[in-house]
Amino acid sequence: MRIRPRISLICVALALSLTATLRADDEKVAAPTTAASAPANDARKDEAAAITKASDAYIKAVNDRDLAAIAACWTEEGEHIGETGDTLRGPAAIEAAYKEFFERYATSNLEAKVEKLRFLGKDTAIETGTFHLKHSETTTISDFSVLFVREDGNWKIAIVRERASDKPVVTDIKELAWLVGDWTGTMADGELHCSYSWAEGEKFLHNRFTLKRDGQPALVGLQIMGVDHVHGGFRTWMFDVSGGTSEGHWAKDADRWVVETRSIHADGVEGFAKSLFIPQTKDEYTWQPVERTTGGEGKTAGAPIKVVRAKAVTAKGEKNSAESTSK
Repeated sequence: MRIRPRISLICVALALSLTATLRADDEKVAAPTTAASAPANDARKDEAAAITKASDAYIKAVNDRDLAAIAACWTEEGEHIGETGDTLRGPAAIEAAYKEFFERYATSNLEAKVEKLRFLGKDTAIETGTFHLKHSETTTISDFSVLFVREDGNWKIAIVRERASDKPVVTDIKELAWLVGDWTGTMADGELHCSYSWAEGEKFLHNRFTLKRDGQPALVGLQIMGVDHVHGGFRTWMFDVSGGTSEGHWAKDADRWVVETRSIHADGVEGFAKSLFIPQTKDEYTWQPVERTTGGEGKTAGAPIKVVRAKAVTAKGEKNSAESTSK
């Protein structure tokens, strides 16, 4: 079974911490609190502490991106049940899902807030709460429950269930407001022209673009950008005049964006591209191709493209200060 590398998968780790914060962007893990933050029966405080220790080990494995250590924290029949009911069964499937997740997302800032830890029997306990994922300017909140079982004296994860929380997702397309205006990029064999503007209601950005190679239009079309309310970051849709389409996702990685795009050309051939969008100043950004395939065949990624502002206006039509000064 293959699932999308959802951000929620990494929150399996956070669900195990009584209150811990994973900061992969600076390679540090905040010290998790003890089980006192989610009171259990005082008579079983030693077992609660043992669960916390197991949680800490799992957090470390995730932060280290140690796939073998992650898998070792689960029972052989362990299950992760996602929001849509998709189920990962066994350490191997869970390890594969994490591998895919790590390949897609380089950094994130997550926090688990445990509401209750209670014992169901001699060798079983359940933990419930919410996890909070901040990815760029987006925070995703989901509810979780984790079933722990004790095997040969060690507490392991048996079942993780998660579902969408009623709490609102915080996100804002205005993070890209600085793109509004006209842009020009140059490359060895051509040039790129982009014009960003707000759609009505200012919930989406429109980018009308033209890519020329050797003086001739090679790609002309419209790109639409909006918030990805499920995974965080931004979602893009592109339509070119030849009839081709594509859909992409932007994920924040420190001060840059990792962009993955899957396309279907007008002749039905599928393509994939991975690139980096790196803001330099409010009037300059770099577009760095990283990976490109067409019909399953790898292509040369290409050199970085420096893109500079040609002319920019605010949402009210006022010219920016740089343009005004030049007059």
